[in-house]
Amino acid sequence: MMNNKPTLGKLLFILLFLLIAENCGPFPAGRITLTTAQSPPSFEFSGRKSVDFIQVLGPYPISPERANQPETQHLDLWRISPPGHQPVFLSEVPRITYGQLPTGWEQDAPKAGPPPPIKDGAVYYVSAILSPEGGQLHMCVLIREGQVQAFHGKADQLACDGE
Repeated sequence: MMNNKPTLGKLLFILLFLLIAENCGPFPAGRITLTTAQSPPSFEFSGRKSVDFIQVLGPYPISPERANQPETQHLDLWRISPPGHQPVFLSEVPRITYGQLPTGWEQDAPKAGPPPPIKDGAVYYVSAILSPEGGQLHMCVLIREGQVQAFHGKADQLACDGE
């Protein structure tokens, strides 16, 4: 008769395989979810990784005639970090609304005052920079007539794929 009981070695191998697959496999590190249809946009973050900081870049015009004009320079509009600049798990990130600093969080850009207002007719790139392995989660949002929606496509020099 064959002994089909799992041995400690087999169990450790399976555990190691699952651990490697979890951290290196094709599984998403997390997700950014748009939680409002009105401007300013709000986001929720979920996942198993830690985040170093969250940033909003833009504006990226969607009309070719407005692209690359001085008033549409792509700026690091708003960058915020968890309390003490210490990474936190994505699941611990509070709902983030553009321009509203969560309690205890720190604003890195701009250094003082609120971030610039969101412009209508533009796309914004929202990202969470992950720690310690790097990488990021990201999504693009379009602001049109005061409404916010996820954006997929090209805006100026930005390609927003199917995040």
